Amino acid sequence: MPTLKPPPHRSPIREPAPRRLFFRRSRPSSSAEAPRVIYSRPPGLFPVEDEQIAIVQDRLPHPLHIARVAPEELDARWGAWVSTEVPSLIVIRGGQVVGGAMGRLSARDLEDVVRRALA
Repeated sequence: MPTLKPPPHRSPIREPAPRRLFFRRSRPSSSAEAPRVIYSRPPGLFPVEDEQIAIVQDRLPHPLHIARVAPEELDARWGAWVSTEVPSLIVIRGGQVVGGAMGRLSARDLEDVVRRALA
């Protein structure tokens, strides 16, 4: 009996990245600076992660939106370290990182990260 071969893929298959979440309770800031939600990802194809971010963007209260930046820009601009291998999401409030996630997460998990960090 012949063995079945999997169909060829057009893009390389990536192993799911480990998931990491963190939260830091923020104190109310005296400044009027609005919280920022930032999505950073290295160059390459991350269609699943990009789609999850788009779903979260639609669920967030307006005018809060997700800014997309390169990992090196995030480090240079806010002094926040993010992965250069997997997508990362961070929440900045009052100039401090108060929440974040790295790797492949569901839209529900990403939304939870943002809502907890802003609570």
